[in-house]
Amino acid sequence: MAGKRPPASRISHVGKKWVTDFIDFYNLGEKITQRQIDGWSLALARFSDEVLREGWDDFIMQFTPNFVPPIKDANKIFHRAGLRVSERKAKEERDRLREEERVLFRGATGEKRRIAQAVIKALDIKKESETPRKDVNLYLANFWEKEMNDKEMGRKHRMLAKGERVVIHSASRLPTKPQSSELDFFNTRDQFAEVSKTARDDA
Repeated sequence: MAGKRPPASRISHVGKKWVTDFIDFYNLGEKITQRQIDGWSLALARFSDEVLREGWDDFIMQFTPNFVPPIKDANKIFHRAGLRVSERKAKEERDRLREEERVLFRGATGEKRRIAQAVIKALDIKKESETPRKDVNLYLANFWEKEMNDKEMGRKHRMLAKGERVVIHSASRLPTKPQSSELDFFNTRDQFAEVSKTARDDA
């Protein structure tokens, strides 16, 4: 695995914690040389402990006792483990941000509350739809026309649903000096622009 050489302290830690474990598990005490131990310590030190934990069972069960496995095979296993860890963290971050949005939305009132609820619905549509660009913008068009009586916003979202490129908001339509509560919440119309913008490239 390419990359910057880990610090000596990291290599030493991995050698004592992880390499010793697999040497004992495979009964390699008399079959592995110090040079091989050093090579394994360096190779595994390039992965975080979290990634090593994620892939360790796969690694342990992959090979035959009394046989020193190739380092390249271990690299493949832990690379896949690293991808799983990254994907899980990304999902957790998305879930965290989504929950923060929901908390903020619950604190909205009046027009902002209606817009916030529509944002949640639009995000749900974007996540589930096979044609998010079309479906999200059609939903937003109906919302602006029927719920907010804003025909111009509805027209623009219908254009986006057809694949045309438009400017959803002009700078003049955004608040110039939002109050602190508005900053904590977010500019809801601008949030709609972002929902539509991200949907443009998904279809």
